[in-house]
Amino acid sequence: MALGPTPLLQRQEKERERILTPEARSVRFSRDEIVVPDKGWRMWQDRAATWRDDTIYLPEDVVLEKVPVNAPTGGWSVLGSSQGISVALPAKVEQFFWGLQGFRPYKDEYKFEATDEEVKNGAYYGVSWWWRELEVPRRFAGKRVLLHVRGARVPRFT
Repeated sequence: MALGPTPLLQRQEKERERILTPEARSVRFSRDEIVVPDKGWRMWQDRAATWRDDTIYLPEDVVLEKVPVNAPTGGWSVLGSSQGISVALPAKVEQFFWGLQGFRPYKDEYKFEATDEEVKNGAYYGVSWWWRELEVPRRFAGKRVLLHVRGARVPRFT
């Protein structure tokens, strides 16, 4: 027997659809807009990517033209429909890859660590790529396009 979405999930999905309409947003940048859907995203953990020695840029220090572009291991073409896992936004890497590098016990950092047998500290470290295909209409040719991605929450520590 296949189970359907719970009433809570159904309400959340309706709310997402309402928020995604251009009329519902509080900020409009143009009369021409592309709504980037929450569904249809892929996420891949790039285990071979180097990142530990990357420069950390604070917002006030960013000069976009000077920030290095680090391609995925294997090049941009590896980000295809068969790579990674299918995800819907909003999402966080940790909900899919928690504990990927193993678990370690908590030490004086979790209130119930002495009695909680289930929760483990399994933080995610590394590089992950999020992508989806998006059709850009011809009327956008030659224009600057600003994409609003609503819910990819990726804590960045490098």
